[in-house]
Amino acid sequence: MEKTVFDLFKFNELYLVGGTVRDRLLGFKTNDLDFATNLLPDEVEKVLQKAGYKTHDIGKAFGTISFMVGGNKIEITTYRKNEKYQRDNRRPVIEWGKTIHDDLIRRDFTINAMAIDRDGTVVDLFNGQDHLNRGVLETPMDAEEIFSDDPLRILRAVRFRSRFGFKYSESVKEALKSQASKLLYLPRERILDEFNKILLGGHVGKALADMYAYKLLNYVVPELIILADVDQYSQYHSKNVWLHTIGVVENAPIDLALRWAALLHDLGKPFTKTFDTQVHFYNHEEVSAIMTESILHRLVLPRKLSEEIVYLVRNHMRANLYDKKWTDSAVRRFVLDTGEHLDKLLLLSRSDITSHNPAKVQLHLDDLEDLTRRIEELKNYKELKCPIGGKSIMDHFNLSTGKIVGRLKNDIMEALANGELRLGENEEVYLNFLAGKIHRE
Repeated sequence: MEKTVFDLFKFNELYLVGGTVRDRLLGFKTNDLDFATNLLPDEVEKVLQKAGYKTHDIGKAFGTISFMVGGNKIEITTYRKNEKYQRDNRRPVIEWGKTIHDDLIRRDFTINAMAIDRDGTVVDLFNGQDHLNRGVLETPMDAEEIFSDDPLRILRAVRFRSRFGFKYSESVKEALKSQASKLLYLPRERILDEFNKILLGGHVGKALADMYAYKLLNYVVPELIILADVDQYSQYHSKNVWLHTIGVVENAPIDLALRWAALLHDLGKPFTKTFDTQVHFYNHEEVSAIMTESILHRLVLPRKLSEEIVYLVRNHMRANLYDKKWTDSAVRRFVLDTGEHLDKLLLLSRSDITSHNPAKVQLHLDDLEDLTRRIEELKNYKELKCPIGGKSIMDHFNLSTGKIVGRLKNDIMEALANGELRLGENEEVYLNFLAGKIHRE
C-alpha cells in the first residue's frame, strides 16, 4: 500500500510523516497513512484522479487530499510552513512550505516531526528518535510559539503523556503553564475530542495530575479544581477528593463512559460535606449527577453517552452500599433497576473501592464479589427482562398499544423483583397474575 502511493508520485517529493512514523518506530501497526509533498492540493488531486482514484477534498483548504487504497485511508498534505490559529477564528492561516524541513519544523513535537522517504530512510532533523527512546516530549522549535500557533497542542502534549507516559521537557513545561489560557480560544469540539483521548490513555492519572498542576483543568472542566481542597479522611478514605478521583479514573477500565463517570462521580462532595463524629457527604451522588449533566451539555457530548455517564454518576454508590443482609428480593431489585447499566456500574464501584483507604479495600471488594456472586446465582442477569411480550398481553386481554401494556409489563417486573413471581414460568402464570391486577383495577 505504501509502495503504491510512492509509485503514484515517483516524479515528485513525497514523505511518510507524522504519527504514522512515530507509531511505526514504536512498533505499533498503523493502517491509515499520512504523507507530505511539495505539490499543491490541486496538483495532488490531478495526479490521483489521473490514476483513477476518487479523491476527497474535505481538508483541501488546509492542504490535505485524501483517498482510499485497499480499504485504508491515505492523506497527502502539501508542505506547510506556517499554520496559525487566530483568536475567534476556527480556521488557521496557512503558508505553504517548499521543503520537508519547512513542514517538519512546524509540527507539534519532535516525536511527530520525523519522516520516511521512498527508500525507507528516516528523516530526523530534530532528534525525534532520541526523544522517542528517552520518552521525552520536546518541540522542534520554541515551545511557546508552537503552542501559541495552535493551542490544541497543549492538550496534545497531555494526550501523549496519557497514552505513552512520556515526560515533558523543561521548555514544554514552562509553555504549558504560560499558554494555558489560550485554550479559551479553541472550539468545544476540538477540546472534547482531545480530552476524550486523554481519558482513554494508559497513564491517565499522570495526565490528570499535570492538568491540575499546570492549571489546564481551569479551561476544560474547572469544576474539578475545588476537589483538591476537600479532605475526606475517614475509615473509608485516606486521600483528598481530587487524589481519590484520579485513583478511580486510573482504576477504571478503558471505556469512555466509565472514565468520564469516574472523573465526575464525586463532583458534589465540596457542596455536601458535613461533619459530626466523622465526615459525611449526604446526597453527593445526586448533586454530582446534576453537575455532570451541565458539564457534558456544555462540552456537547453525544446525548446517549451523556445519559449513560449521568446515570453511572447518580447511581455509583448503590453497589458500594451492598450488605450481606440484603435479601434475594433486594438483589433482584438492584439488578432490575440498573438494567443495561449493571455491568458498568459494578466496574465503576470496583474502581471506586480500590481507591479507598487501603485498610478497607479488601473488605469492600469482598462485599462486591459477594454481590456479583449472588446476582449470578439468582439468574443470568443479562437475560433478566420481562418474560412475556407486549403482543401476548394485548392478544390475551384484547388491548391496543398504549401505556397500559407497559404498566402491566412493569407489574410483572415488580413481582419478579420482590419474589412474587419467578422467571421460567409458563406464560399462563404471568397472564393469570396480570388478570388479577386488571380485575382489582
